[in-house]
Amino acid sequence: MLTTMLDAALWPIRWAIEAVLVMAHALLGDIGFQPDAGITWVLAVVVLLLLVRLLVLPLAIAATKNAQKMVLLTDARVAVRARYTGDAGADARQRRSAELRTLRRSTDANQLKSVIPQLVQVPIFFALYSVLRAAQTDRPGVGPLTRRLAESFSNATVLDVPFRDAVLTAHGSTGAIVLGLSLTLIVGVAQFVAQAVTLRYNITAQARRSPIWRLRPTPLFIAPPILVITSLAVPIGLLVYLTASSLWTLGQLLLLLRVYPLPTTEAHAARQARIGLKARARLG
Repeated sequence: MLTTMLDAALWPIRWAIEAVLVMAHALLGDIGFQPDAGITWVLAVVVLLLLVRLLVLPLAIAATKNAQKMVLLTDARVAVRARYTGDAGADARQRRSAELRTLRRSTDANQLKSVIPQLVQVPIFFALYSVLRAAQTDRPGVGPLTRRLAESFSNATVLDVPFRDAVLTAHGSTGAIVLGLSLTLIVGVAQFVAQAVTLRYNITAQARRSPIWRLRPTPLFIAPPILVITSLAVPIGLLVYLTASSLWTLGQLLLLLRVYPLPTTEAHAARQARIGLKARARLG
């Protein structure tokens, strides 16, 4: 019952993803790529990834700007509460509450806005996984992805390794194991670097004073290994998408960290220093 409801909910997204994948594949064929070649399907998957991530990018930027406002709001709240520390009178409590309400009304920052990109990407990822997984097993999709195209995708090869193979189902195939482990390693390293950069440069001063900050290395040594282990069972065709997605995520993080760093973080201090250098250069 739950699976049926999930399939029904993802049907429009799956149809749209199949349409983009098939159109990208057809366009690549029109410009000279062999329709059944692995490179053609790899590029079609990359085109699909780029289009999806570009569509979600404005939401990611909006979420980052919202996070900046949330940091400033949190710091302002801490300052208000600090001014009334030690004053337990009813009048002081009323003034503090009034100031906090004024602060809250002065901004449109909202915790929910910071997670909207993730919420949007979850159904897209599951739909994409369903599309590519069906193609891996020669099953037609719900839209333009016919059985013929699904078989073409599944039988396509990268470095002579079929898209359907995975490290754990390679049956002794050295090429599948080497390629799968290489792509898996890229995914794990990209995840590790993204988390390390975030913990090093994009943690606010308020967060660093939190007791939770003592647990900061934990994600670095838990999330990437889990991702690597689970990726060993992912077919090469899907692993190509995960690898490209991980590299995009890392690049997007570095870009947003440079352009929209959170206030009171090391990334923000570095950006202010760059702005100061440019201003001095113009004056000079």
